[in-house]
Amino acid sequence: MRELTMRWIARLALALSPLLVLPVAVSGQAARPPIKIGLLLPYTGVIAINGQETSKGVEFYLARIGGKAGGREIQVIKEDDEAKPDVGLTKVRKLVERDKVDVLVGPVHSGVALAIREFVHEQGIPLIVPVAFTRDLTAPAKASPWIFRVVETTDQANFNMGAWVAKKTPYRKVVIIASDFVAGRHSVEAFMAAFRAAGGQIVK
Repeated sequence: MRELTMRWIARLALALSPLLVLPVAVSGQAARPPIKIGLLLPYTGVIAINGQETSKGVEFYLARIGGKAGGREIQVIKEDDEAKPDVGLTKVRKLVERDKVDVLVGPVHSGVALAIREFVHEQGIPLIVPVAFTRDLTAPAKASPWIFRVVETTDQANFNMGAWVAKKTPYRKVVIIASDFVAGRHSVEAFMAAFRAAGGQIVK
């Protein structure tokens, strides 16, 4: 778990680096406003642990760099999307339009990610996606220059898993159990495609 956490922090640092590497304010220059990072994560609900741990990762990295970049304070503004698409869209609008954040981090839930995609793209606000898994968010037809992910897609993980099970184990018939939402369904589809292509059979 520690290895995965540190790997995520390293990816976050790399993704944030263009924003954080800023010229140091020269002597006598007026105080510059803070860099605002908006965290759109599920702090309540069934996947709250994912949001809380992601938030801790961001805070840990910022503490390591002293909470500043280029002489500017880094301010974190948190919003709970409750893992609900409609709530997520309302909260991301608040972060962008009222709080005037410079960059967004989140979400965890793929449904929320898809719900905010168009708004983020239209507003031109960088969105760093640490957890949301759905392939649709960054598929070629929907790719946005403002949306970056530091996690694999449903297809990247599960297509390879299906191929591995078919080739490296004696099992040729499997039953799949998955969460009934967009990322879960995409995961099943990817696994099934590779498993069947290798001669496997999906019983259910």
